[in-house]
Amino acid sequence: MEIPEKCPPGFIAFYGRPPDGRGRAEFIISKGGLLGHCKSHHARQKALEGFLVREVANNPAGIWRGLDRDGTTSIFAYAGRPPITFLGDTTVEIPRLTGKTFVFYVSRHVNAAGQRRVLYWEWVDEDESIPGFPFDHQVRYDERLWPPPEMNTPNS
Repeated sequence: MEIPEKCPPGFIAFYGRPPDGRGRAEFIISKGGLLGHCKSHHARQKALEGFLVREVANNPAGIWRGLDRDGTTSIFAYAGRPPITFLGDTTVEIPRLTGKTFVFYVSRHVNAAGQRRVLYWEWVDEDESIPGFPFDHQVRYDERLWPPPEMNTPNS
């Protein structure tokens, strides 16, 4: 697994797909901020799920711009189906949750090193007709960026 050379102190850096789905981009997760918050608020499972972000960043089912529900256009949403999740707050790996897809959100803005910051992640209900896409993705997000809508994805 290749790790980006430039990583700000207190962050974890990794590669994944850029929002247009072509090439590669760098992402960062704050160890003390997001991961630290999860750990300090007894949300160890949420912190462990941070490991799934890299999997979805490299193999997204879809990438969208903006959250339609509140007019937030300053984020990108990545969704996908990592093969595993974690059993409660343990490091025991179990198969991915049936009927769910994993979504993480990143800033549209890049730092001086060209990296996008991961803001949050969660499991959401999956669209039954498009594996890996969130239920209601058509109204949940502003614009689908990847795969492009013209790529004959059912119900796009």
